[in-house]
Amino acid sequence: MDRIEIEQCYLGSLLHSEGKPETRLNVKDFQSPANAKIFRAIYDLWDNGVQPDLTTVFHELPGEASRIQELTNTVSSAANLVYYEDQILLASQKRNIETELDLFRSTIETSDNMALETNVNDLLLKLEKIKFAGTGKKPWQTGKTARQIMKADYPPLKWTVEGIIPEGLTKIDGAPKMGKSWFALHLATAVSCGGYFMGSEKIKQCKKVLYLALEDGERRIKDRLEKQGSISNDNLTFITATTWEGSLSSLKGYLTEFPETGLVIIDTLYKFCPMEDSNKYSETYRAVSAIQKIAIEKHISIVLIHHTRKGSGNRNGETSWADEGMGSQGINGAVDTIIQLRRPDGKPDGEMIIKGRDVEENCYNIAFNADICAWKITGKGNIIKERSMPPEQKRIYDLIVGAGEVGITASTIAGFLGKKQNTVLNTLKRLEDQNKVFKTGGRDGVYSCSPVHSCSQSE
Repeated sequence: MDRIEIEQCYLGSLLHSEGKPETRLNVKDFQSPANAKIFRAIYDLWDNGVQPDLTTVFHELPGEASRIQELTNTVSSAANLVYYEDQILLASQKRNIETELDLFRSTIETSDNMALETNVNDLLLKLEKIKFAGTGKKPWQTGKTARQIMKADYPPLKWTVEGIIPEGLTKIDGAPKMGKSWFALHLATAVSCGGYFMGSEKIKQCKKVLYLALEDGERRIKDRLEKQGSISNDNLTFITATTWEGSLSSLKGYLTEFPETGLVIIDTLYKFCPMEDSNKYSETYRAVSAIQKIAIEKHISIVLIHHTRKGSGNRNGETSWADEGMGSQGINGAVDTIIQLRRPDGKPDGEMIIKGRDVEENCYNIAFNADICAWKITGKGNIIKERSMPPEQKRIYDLIVGAGEVGITASTIAGFLGKKQNTVLNTLKRLEDQNKVFKTGGRDGVYSCSPVHSCSQSE
């Protein structure tokens, strides 16, 4: 559907509206001048106390009779009015941005450095204005006071699985081949058709589920559904690696077309949104935040399947269990809930550890039933306690804290402590693995506090 057709669908929806809807649009947002005239005529009628319909709009615009007649044939109701409005607003913003960028390109060719800085600042202000054009508010006018927030009534938090998976973005990680996909499949079938999840958590409300099985084909999915004894139902949709050609925009499109969807499972994160540098905080945070934004806006649960780093899961206490996922801490910073599955190789029993913005930190003992290929909660476990740094790590870490944003080299640390440089490098590598410091430069490198882990003397 092109932009002109979307405008026609929006105008057709207006003619099906029983009352005057609030709108964020104005005539300048329409690409077609004829559609802009019809939009103005419809709202002028409402402003004058007249209900717009074919007859009244014909009377206002006799020269547009055939076009107006087409509008009521494009849509049958006003059900998707807001969606069409969003699309028109987005298209208008893109056109305005392209216009400003073209103007900017034409001016910078002859600008000196001072004029260039002025032009850049002007461009940023214009882009900010375009961004908030559809809200009717300036950026600083969108806030609410503490009094307003405390007096407001907000709907209670919705749970997909009570006490385990709330609405928002949840990351489930664990070692490769330890049962994460079995966990996710059981979650999908339980939520889509009801029953119990993990043997004890009753699903209170069935929801439509989308499962992006980006590491599997349909044959494997069928085999796994049969092994779990799943009930055949139309509430659960699978899209596999061979058929998924989309990205974030495709997920948004799916949820717009199927708004009753309550749970999305993405297996796995890196298959869904490949990253050039998964250890770069800004890149991972930006990518995962975009997914989290969809979950919050749609009031649904989105679950990401992820892997832990090699050698994690030993409960040595040198790092938080939640920091053991692959990639930078930007991933943890963006998600709302973190769940980790652990079990020793070849053993049926393990642990499920949970913490999040809306979930108290908990540990459950779990067991994998090989007969039905599903996890079951067997009792409460013990929260993993973090251990303070070993003394040698602490001395090096404190030097990096003291260096501040400037940082400090490995050779300087070695000289200050009277240690061999290789010994210092080995300790620095452990601190890097724990996401407590980061390094720039070559082998010697400059070490400073990670953008995520704010260095402090309280470590």
